[in-house]
Amino acid sequence: MTYIQSASVGTKKNDLTDFFAALEQVFLSGRKSINHWLRASRNIVRFRDHALKPEVVPDQRLDNIINGVYIALLKEINNHNFERKFDNCILSLLYLLKRRRYDANFLAPESELAIKIDEILNNLITNGSRRLSNRQVTIVSITLKFFRKEAIYSDLQGIMVED
Repeated sequence: MTYIQSASVGTKKNDLTDFFAALEQVFLSGRKSINHWLRASRNIVRFRDHALKPEVVPDQRLDNIINGVYIALLKEINNHNFERKFDNCILSLLYLLKRRRYDANFLAPESELAIKIDEILNNLITNGSRRLSNRQVTIVSITLKFFRKEAIYSDLQGIMVED
């Protein structure tokens, strides 16, 4: 079992803390092959409600991870690659917003990084939607609503998609 697989099934705080520390290093090192890491982190934060508690992943580490996902997303967009890695970036950003359960000001819409993410998501919807599938347009739109803190309960139905 690889580290990524074991982290995906791990439920203990230390397992998750170790996973997020390793994920941060993946992004800080500039590693190119990150899709498995993106998928693992997406699934962890999607299915483990406690994964984003501040005692599991400190603020600075989470900021580095969000920035890494943002950079990976930009690369996919600039390369016109709207496949699995793109999807994993968008869904990772969406699910990482669950941190707001513990910190309402996490990635506040007026923060520098949130503004950058808002711009690329909005640009995807207004200028790049013809390159995206209907499913991707829906997920990008809902992610943008969550970033802006405009999402409502019914928006959750739009993200309940099979991977």
